[in-house]
Amino acid sequence: MSNIQMQRFNIYNLLTFNYAVINSIIPFIFFSPSNTRIQRQPRPKTNGFWTDVFPVLVDGNGYNSFQKHFRITLTTFRTIVIRLETHPAFILNSSNAIPIWKQIAIVLWRLANGVGIRVLEQTLGVSQGFVRSQLIKVIQGFEHGESGLENRKLPNVIGVMDGTHISIHPPSKNGARYINRKIFHSINLLGVVDHRERFTYIYVGEAGSVHDARVFYRSSLYHEISLHPEQWVPGGTYIIADAAYPLRTYLMKAFPDYYMLNHRERHFNKVLSSMRMVIE
Repeated sequence: MSNIQMQRFNIYNLLTFNYAVINSIIPFIFFSPSNTRIQRQPRPKTNGFWTDVFPVLVDGNGYNSFQKHFRITLTTFRTIVIRLETHPAFILNSSNAIPIWKQIAIVLWRLANGVGIRVLEQTLGVSQGFVRSQLIKVIQGFEHGESGLENRKLPNVIGVMDGTHISIHPPSKNGARYINRKIFHSINLLGVVDHRERFTYIYVGEAGSVHDARVFYRSSLYHEISLHPEQWVPGGTYIIADAAYPLRTYLMKAFPDYYMLNHRERHFNKVLSSMRMVIE
């Protein structure tokens, strides 16, 4: 056998051997357990938190403390819901959509407890994808939900006014004058904020017993508006406040609670109250 014939014979044997080896291992490649399709098992979920735990949470420091679960009070949570419920991202598109309050609660629970999304999925009964999308939605709502008071249902609002009490130690003189309606010593703070919660005016120092309306009458804001209304409140614009303040062309207030309000008046109060949340 010549050298050329010997080389051809060796190549033939090599190819034949490789072909046989490949044929023998193909079944193991394509039908091995690692390559068979595994049926995905659904992760266990529960709605127990929403049916058994959430409904009984309240403000306070007890066993059912809302703050222990969410790091904020129930009152603050309700305020957040009111702020975000008018944001376009939270408009419910179907009858079986998750309620807005629940969407927000899911994100706040995630941020408050710092657990992984998989744990949250099993605890709160929602998918991982839903948690991720809601986290983005709520953050965007906080960033853009108050893009301007002028975009709300009451047009031409340029500010929100309210008062608060700053707690102080009882003064040595005239201490009774500083006891407010909540029965602690304080001084009044009157503030006006814009849609980004930035103070545009502050007046502080009146005794705690002084009524909100009288604090306003004594403030430089009242006197400046009286002297130069167009400079402070241009034509057609106004400030909104609660029912404790006087009604003026530049100051819109809610209907007093003691009136027999009709549906439209109650709706007006609700809209005005939702806009006032920027200063609460």
